[in-house]
Amino acid sequence: MSKAKKQLDTVDKLAAIVFAPQQNGADYYKRVVEIIDFIDSYFCINICPEDAGEMTLNELKAKLQPKIEFYSKFFATDKVGVFEMAAEAN
Repeated sequence: MSKAKKQLDTVDKLAAIVFAPQQNGADYYKRVVEIIDFIDSYFCINICPEDAGEMTLNELKAKLQPKIEFYSKFFATDKVGVFEMAAEAN
């Protein structure tokens, strides 16, 4: 349950940034900076401890691609937070 709560908190935080009211013309650009800061901290906490701020977007995607390929072999079971490898991936 706490994992689901954390995910909801993450979604809520990002939604708060994206849907924040705009007071002036600069707010759109401020939101982009806030989203970049959010991604930087999320990447550092959840993906790898490197400073994502020093990486290009292509470098970030390159870090994620092997994880995407590996974890794509696992599918959710009926138990929350439990995944199993697909039979053809074994």
